[in-house]
Formats: sequence, structure tokens, C-alpha cells
Amino acid sequence: MPSSVAAKHAEVVAGFVDTLGLDAVTLVGQDWGGMIGLAVAQRRPGVFDRLVLANTWAWPVNGVLHFEAFGRVVGGPRPR
Repeated sequence: MPSSVAAKHAEVVAGFVDTLGLDAVTLVGQDWGGMIGLAVAQRRPGVFDRLVLANTWAWPVNGVLHFEAFGRVVGGPRPR
């Protein structure tokens, strides 16, 4: 995940999980929450028992003009 708005959201969610001392969590991520949730699950792999992702993506979209433009509008460049 790039150093962008989405990456900062992932840092906030990871801090939230740490502060509450959560474990055995089912993470539900929809739209941009899927990408953010996957980043958090990678940072805290022992915390999450299940992942539920809907209407999201987890692959690069570089070179696809409308995705790159959308990414710049809502959160910055996407990872390569």
C-alpha cells in the first residue's frame, strides 16, 4: 500500500486494533475498506480469524486510466 490516504487509514485501524487489544476478529471490508483491511491484516496477521471482502479490489490497476484518475481524486496513486 502506498504512502497515501489509504495507507494512513490502515495505520489508524491498526492503532485502533492495538489500543483495544483485539483478537479473533472478523474483518469486513467493502470498497476501499477491503484494501485498507487487507493492509491491516498483513500488519497484524495474528489478530484476524476471518476476512470478508465485498465490492473491492486487491490488485494493481496501473495503466488503466479511469482507475488511476479515480485513485488520484480519492486517495493518491495506487501501488505498482
